[in-house]
Amino acid sequence: MMIESNAGEHRNAVYSAICAGWASDDAKAFSAAAAARKLSIQRILEMNAANEQYAQQKGGDELLIADMYRRNGEFGQAEQFIKKGLTLELEDTIKTILDFQRKLVEKKDTAVYTVSDAVNDGSTKSPN
Repeated sequence: MMIESNAGEHRNAVYSAICAGWASDDAKAFSAAAAARKLSIQRILEMNAANEQYAQQKGGDELLIADMYRRNGEFGQAEQFIKKGLTLELEDTIKTILDFQRKLVEKKDTAVYTVSDAVNDGSTKSPN
């Protein structure tokens, strides 16, 4: 991620940080996963400050950031990005997932979910 970031490959750097978070979760290295998510958030916000978007869909950056904050247990921050995303003109799927994220934040749920869970409102899944 650092090499890609220093080379100006911002989108690739974000993706590498996201992947590091996933790999760390899989390895049950939860503090490393949280740190990787924080780096991902930071890089996306830096891109946004430079008028760049990470995600292709409108609201995608807000959704990703909200999800990463939620996974880290930073529910207030997650809620801010959910609200920000919901103010945009969104595709139905993005809106549905943001609404699902809001339900998870209200329950203080940090578990892993899929797009399918959100679309089918699998909010009763138990945390990992």
